[in-house]
Amino acid sequence: MRRPTSVFLLAALGAVIVFQTAARAADVASIKTAVQRSAESLRSGYGYFVRAYVPSPYTEKITREEVAANESKGVRKLLPDDMRSVDRFYWAFDGPKWRFDRNRMFPKSGCGSLAQVAWDGSRGTGLTCDGGFVSNDMSATRLYALIGMMDAFFGYERKWIINGSFAYAGDEELDGITTHHLVVRQQSVTRDIWVSPSHGYLTKRMRSTPDPGKGILSIYDVQSFRQYGDTWFPEVATEIDYPERDGQRQGADITRYRTLEFHANVDIPEWVFSVRFPVGMTIYGPEPGKESQIGGTVTKEELEAFLKPAAVDTR
Repeated sequence: MRRPTSVFLLAALGAVIVFQTAARAADVASIKTAVQRSAESLRSGYGYFVRAYVPSPYTEKITREEVAANESKGVRKLLPDDMRSVDRFYWAFDGPKWRFDRNRMFPKSGCGSLAQVAWDGSRGTGLTCDGGFVSNDMSATRLYALIGMMDAFFGYERKWIINGSFAYAGDEELDGITTHHLVVRQQSVTRDIWVSPSHGYLTKRMRSTPDPGKGILSIYDVQSFRQYGDTWFPEVATEIDYPERDGQRQGADITRYRTLEFHANVDIPEWVFSVRFPVGMTIYGPEPGKESQIGGTVTKEELEAFLKPAAVDTR
C-alpha cells in the first residue's frame, strides 16, 4: 500500500520546503499546485513535540457528569483529579510508514502515560496501557496511537486543500504575515484556512465554524514558524475551542503545541516502524479475539503450579 511520498503523511505532517517558484497569481489552481508541490518535497523525517491541554471549568464539569452517568450504567472510566495534561511525543515517518510515541508528563498518575505505536506500511504494532497489539488496519492503528490529538499542529488540513475543493477569498495580513485566505466547506462545517506562502504554504490560522447546533467553534493559530534547513515547520501554536450551551459560549478550552526538535528528509531505520514487545507481554490481534504471549504462553494453572510452596521431606 505504498503511495508516492504518501499524501496522507505529508498532509499529516505539514512541514514543507519553500519554493522559489511560488505561484505568482493567487488563484485556486496555483495555490493548490504550490501546496501539493511543497508537501511532496518532504519524504521522511522525525521530531519531538509537546502538547498541553487546559479545559475550561465548563468542559471539566460536563466531562465529569458524563463519566458519572456512564458509571451508573456499569461503564467505568478513570479521570484524574486534575484534567489538565502535558504530553511529549516522538514522531517519525517515511512515505506511508510512521511511528508515534507518547509520554505523559502531567499528570503522572493513571493509564495512558506511555504508549508506542508504529505502522510499517502494511501492519501496525503497539504498546499501550491495555497491553500489546498487532493490527492490519491503519485507521485502527492511528486510533490506538491517538495521533488525532496532534492533527492540527501536523497540518492534517492540508489534505483538504490538496484533495478537495476550496474557494480563494483573497490575500490577508495576519500578524505581519501575508496569507492566502481559503474557504473549505465540509458537510456542516465551514473552515477558513489562511496559508502563508513565505512559510512554505503552511497554515498560519484555521477557523472551523459549524452550523448552528452541529459542533463548536475552533480557532487554530501558529504564533511562530521555524526553518530547518530548507524546510519550514510550526514552532509554537495554540488551538482554542469554544464550548456552547443554548447558543452561549461557556468558556475556552486551549491546547498549546511546541516543536522541540525536527529533522527533515533524513534516513529512518526500518526497525523504527515496528514496536518491539517485552518478554511475557500479552499481544492482541491481528484477528479479533486472538491472543498470544511473547516467549510462549504460560497458563493460569501453570503459573499456580510454579507458585506452590515446597513440600517438607520428612524422611
